[in-house]
Amino acid sequence: MFSAWKRWWNDPERRLRKRARRTLDELFTKHPEQLQGTSLRPKHRGRTQVLDVADDPNRVFFGILRHPRPHAFSKQYHEVVEIWCYWVEEGRVERMKGDNLSVKKGGDGEPSSFGTGV
Repeated sequence: MFSAWKRWWNDPERRLRKRARRTLDELFTKHPEQLQGTSLRPKHRGRTQVLDVADDPNRVFFGILRHPRPHAFSKQYHEVVEIWCYWVEEGRVERMKGDNLSVKKGGDGEPSSFGTGV
């Protein structure tokens, strides 16, 4: 049992992903100015998921599930999956792809059963 734990603890992939999560934490908390020009805000950090890491971790690819509304008073509701890349050395965040799941399902953004969205 101890050797399995030791292999897990020393796994280079696990350590790289941990550094990537730390890098994202710093982006959203210590460098929110790098989010300017994007639709991301510091409050979105809790909904992000590290997808891939490149260049130890100069590039962090992360995804987020969002529930945007066209207007605050609108009942229209969409679930959108977005993939982003954070270029750490350049301090640049770039949206790579976005898919509107509500439209793909054929709906026009009816509110989901778990709430009215964020």
